[in-house]
Parts: sequence; C-alpha cells; structure tokens
Amino acid sequence: MAYASFHQPGSENPGTINSNATELTTSKGMGKVYLYMGLGLVITALVALGVGAFFAGWLTNWTYDVVNIENASSNAVYTFFGVVIVSFIGLLIDAIVMGAVLARERHSIWPHYIIYSVLMGAALSVIIAAGASFTVIGEAFGISALAFIVMGLIGYFSKKDLNILAMVAYAALMMLMLIGLVFAILYFVMPMAYVIWAVSTSAVVSLLMLLVVAVDTYNIKKIIARSQASENVYLYCAYTMYSDFIVIFLRVLYVLMVLKGNDK
Repeated sequence: MAYASFHQPGSENPGTINSNATELTTSKGMGKVYLYMGLGLVITALVALGVGAFFAGWLTNWTYDVVNIENASSNAVYTFFGVVIVSFIGLLIDAIVMGAVLARERHSIWPHYIIYSVLMGAALSVIIAAGASFTVIGEAFGISALAFIVMGLIGYFSKKDLNILAMVAYAALMMLMLIGLVFAILYFVMPMAYVIWAVSTSAVVSLLMLLVVAVDTYNIKKIIARSQASENVYLYCAYTMYSDFIVIFLRVLYVLMVLKGNDK
C-alpha cells in the first residue's frame, strides 16, 4: 500500500488529468483578469493624480492651498466641472459600447477598457483637487484591497452557487437607493441626519458590494473553467472586478473622510 500514491508513467487517471488541466487554465485565467484589473487601477490612479494636481493648482492660483470655489478663477471652475461631468457621461457611453463590442466579438475591447480607466481617473480627480488627504486615500485603498482579496478568495474557492447572495445584495442596494432619496430631501431640513445616514449607508453598501465581489469571482471562475473565455472576456471580467473595487473604495474613502474630518 505504500506505493499506492507513487506516480507511475501511464497510470494517470484521465479524469484527474482533465481536472488538473482545468484548474491550471482557471488559475491562469484568473491571473489575467486580476492583472488587467490592476492595470486599469494604475491608469486610473495616475490620471486622477495628474488631472487632480493640475486643477488643484489652477483653482488655487498655483498656491495649492485649500480649494475655495468662491475665490477660484471662473475659467478654472467651469473647466474643472466640465471635465468631471463629461468624464461621467463618457463612462456611461463607453460601458455600453464595451458591452456591445463584447457581444459581437469582432474587435478587441482593449481601447474601450483603457478609455474607461482614463475617464474614471479624470472623474475621480475631484478627490485630489478637493485636497483629500493622501493618508486617508491610502488607508481607504488598503482597507478596500484587503477586503476585496478576502472576498475574492471566498468566491474562488466556494463550492456552492453564490448567485443568491448577489440577488440579495442588489435588492438591498435598490432599497438603500430609494430610502436615500428621502434622506436627500431631509438634507435641507436636517443636514446632520443626512450625514449620519450617508456614512452608515456607505458602510452598508461596501459590505454588500463585497458580497458582489465574491459572486463575481465565483462566476468568472466558472466561465473560465468551461473554456468560454476569450481575451475580450478576460478584459470584460477585469472591467467588472475593477468597477466593484472602485465602488467599494469610494464608499470606504467617504466614511474615513467623514470620521477623520479629512485631516491632512
């Protein structure tokens, strides 16, 4: 019996070979997804830093003091808000186009993914331009990354179908959005109540999005394991995970900024 587990040439079980090959393919595929996701985040961070630093200087007449819209140049203010608004509109359009290109499978979605990452960076430059503390931004990124990795591992190694969790998460997110409309109206009457609601909601949304991360990871693993993944599919999966991370990061950042008073 001591030789039962000893490897002998030609004694491999075909099922075991196929299983090992599938696991290897899945691991490589997931590696591609996270590599592309990381590339998107790097592009977004660099663009946000560059655009944010430029407008932070322009809005403060290159003194880099705390931004005061009332004292800033009107040209700088209009240009800045124009860039942010156009970036958000561009994000919506590019996301739709990316999905259409993926469905047709005639062209690569690489250009659209890069454009999306750049536009997201331009949109998020408002965080830098507003003078957000790099310490707080770093903490928010670290917390988001750690939680993201943990939930990603749960989704990857889960043997049970996790899609029910996504249904619960999305239903809860819709409820929070509807309730949020009521609190948005209360902002004009009770600003503090709205702030408390916004902070607590951001924390809850972060937790719900982490459930979505686990579900998305689970589904991506299944797609790759069934050999249904092309380069475009890997990119779109990366875009999905990238978007999940951005939502979590922004919510965590908001909570930290409120709790710490955005101390520099």
